[in-house]
Amino acid sequence: MYVCKTSTHGGRLCSTMATSSKIATLMSDHERYVTTFAEYSKRCRKYEVLDKWISLSFPEKIVNAIDVKEAEEFKMLGVGSGTGQVETSALKQLLTKWPMINHTVVEPNSELIAQFKDLATREGNGLHGVSFNWHNLTVEQFRHETSDQSKKYNLIMAVQILYYVDNVEEVLKYLTSLLEDGGILFVIMVAENSCFSRIAQKFPQLESEIQHAISSRHIEQMLTANQNEFKTYEIETKIDSTGCLDGDSEQGDHLIDFITQVAYLKKQASESLYNEIIEFIKSDNVSLPKTDDGRSWIRCNYDAIFVKN
Repeated sequence: MYVCKTSTHGGRLCSTMATSSKIATLMSDHERYVTTFAEYSKRCRKYEVLDKWISLSFPEKIVNAIDVKEAEEFKMLGVGSGTGQVETSALKQLLTKWPMINHTVVEPNSELIAQFKDLATREGNGLHGVSFNWHNLTVEQFRHETSDQSKKYNLIMAVQILYYVDNVEEVLKYLTSLLEDGGILFVIMVAENSCFSRIAQKFPQLESEIQHAISSRHIEQMLTANQNEFKTYEIETKIDSTGCLDGDSEQGDHLIDFITQVAYLKKQASESLYNEIIEFIKSDNVSLPKTDDGRSWIRCNYDAIFVKN
């Protein structure tokens, strides 16, 4: 259902975990991040949900809204492109209207870029007409190190990336400045009612240098302040948490670490704080009612934000 809204491991820390510098975040532990992200993605079927949304809604919401002549080469920029699964789905939709697309990929993780290249190769004729420019950089590095700063784009995709930039507002201004007239910036963020936002709001002591508490609401506020025209569409998503919140479970530990964005939360937090977090996750602030088959679910909605230039 899509709803439119316009315009270290180590010993336990003290129970408050008041000093964020003591927290070993997932971003500081690459191996743990990859493992926990895989568990999260499997349990929420992230790519299936986004692929379905792009298949059903992207043509109307994006393809038909972009103002560019069909005969011209379409210029697309992906920021934090990851393995390319979401952007590849978008490219296929765009190719139905623009047979020539130049896609600039900006991704700081070399392993993920390699996976994107492999995916593009496997797609073969499915991406016929697409040329790629690969940049193994963060968006901040791309801004300062790219020689052609005058290049503009018809579509810029920033999917689940703005949590990890140094200055969200500055990056938003930069990305919107790169849009051609009639172009669109496409941002996906966790919704205000998602588990990530609710946990971050309830337990600010878990917040690290990574801005994982940022949600779509903050992006909307920044866009409004900058007088950008935008629309927001909710993408309803849920995580299957069955068996994860009761007793010891390695898979449960992985999921809990990801939604709190803390590496080895059970080892870092005091027992009382850990139990408080688990009980909050079980509450209706974060979890949905059990389904008839007895499975448990955590609310994990996304918002797709379209910024029109």
